[in-house]
Amino acid sequence: MALEKLSADEARQAQPQQSPISAPEPWLGPGSVESGPWTRRELFGYVLWGSIALVILVFECVAAFDGDSTPWPTLSSTAGNLQEDHHWTGLVILGGLSALAARIVFFPWPNRRSEG
Repeated sequence: MALEKLSADEARQAQPQQSPISAPEPWLGPGSVESGPWTRRELFGYVLWGSIALVILVFECVAAFDGDSTPWPTLSSTAGNLQEDHHWTGLVILGGLSALAARIVFFPWPNRRSEG
């Protein structure tokens, strides 16, 4: 694969992109300071995952605070019972939580407009 050489004009026109999780740097242009409007996909994602989180939160709170009369256990007790029977599941659960935490912390990095 051959590398293409950029002309001086093309090199000057190239604008660096900034990560949305870093501090705004106005010299990179308006995209650095303003994130722009939400796309339909972003809005749908927030509604979908927010609804799922709300349903899980309600069932978890009911099971945690009224555990004697609910027929289901909390997720944490289910995970604990699973780890007692199969020790390797702890690694899978920890890996999943780590991947989820990294995704949440770095969302929507690296580029919010890449999927637009």
